[in-house]
Amino acid sequence: MTKAETDALALQAREEHELRETLRKRKRDLRRGRGIRRPEYTIPAPGSDAAVADGCSCPVLDNAHGQGLPWWNGVTAYWLTVGCPVHNPKGAA
Repeated sequence: MTKAETDALALQAREEHELRETLRKRKRDLRRGRGIRRPEYTIPAPGSDAAVADGCSCPVLDNAHGQGLPWWNGVTAYWLTVGCPVHNPKGAA
């Protein structure tokens, strides 16, 4: 294996590790009710008071006022409304 191939594999492994860490942190933040983290802004959790104030049309009670629903493997799930201006602005299914 050449030096260039080794460097390319090392770079790919580093990028995959960074992606796994980012996803792990997002899942942790969602479990803690902190919303979806983005570098430039934070989207409040569906059904939370902050989201409703921003115009969210997702179900409040079904999302436990932004706490979400415990799902398998420690993941928190949320009900979203198609066309919600905060969480699904283009209405994509």
